[in-house]
Amino acid sequence: RASELCKLAGAKRAVALPVSGAFHSPLMVAAGDELYPFLREARFQHAKIPVVMNVAADFNTSGGDFAPMLTMQISGSVRWDESMRLLISEGVDTFIELGSGEVLSGLMKRLSKEVAVLGVRDNQTTLGVAQILQSAQANEVVELPEPPSVIYHLLKKEMWEAAPDTDYASDTLETEGFTHCSTADQLVDSANRHFRSRNGIVVVEIDVASVQSEIKYEAAANGTVYPHIYGVLNRSAVKRVVDIVTGPDGRFLMPSELNTSEGGV
Repeated sequence: RASELCKLAGAKRAVALPVSGAFHSPLMVAAGDELYPFLREARFQHAKIPVVMNVAADFNTSGGDFAPMLTMQISGSVRWDESMRLLISEGVDTFIELGSGEVLSGLMKRLSKEVAVLGVRDNQTTLGVAQILQSAQANEVVELPEPPSVIYHLLKKEMWEAAPDTDYASDTLETEGFTHCSTADQLVDSANRHFRSRNGIVVVEIDVASVQSEIKYEAAANGTVYPHIYGVLNRSAVKRVVDIVTGPDGRFLMPSELNTSEGGV
């Protein structure tokens, strides 16, 4: 019917798209409403790498937002152009299209001539893209800041209390949720992004000079540099353990006991 009306209005050609549904249109609102309860049951975790959502064209890491966002995506417009421009503005210089086609790769090349556009369609192209990325990573030079004198270690209080008195194998708690930080901004941001439980979280303040295991400073995808303690943390390096509390809005606050004005911390 739409094709007929288009031709009557003067269109030279009207092509029916071979799709299974009227996705990204108001006709799909009811389908989204039926899907939403199932998405809620999925219990999304917070994203470690920010996700650009189609319906918002903006970064998001909150697990609580993913179910409603995915629901709205079914009937909402795909703001692809805005999303790609956002990524470019944030310094992303390599884009990879996954799938059998090359439509998005073509659109991306027209959108920007300054970025690399790669495609993964089969085993051969997968290996080729992997080699390109490995080569680029090997040649990338990351400028690391001066090592701080203190590292903060965020984790659940019950896990810390259950750890042996002599040492503490921090890598065993990865699945329970933990992170190392070296600045005040990292400390508060990591607490609010990685811990859904709003109580029973502690900050372990660690003296870098006393740590016996290897410490590496690594850059995350967003360019932020984080310290990581590889191996067992000896208890003699722990300066103190401080409870981290929440403010009136339910978000974690910087513990007032911590001195964050010295040593780059």
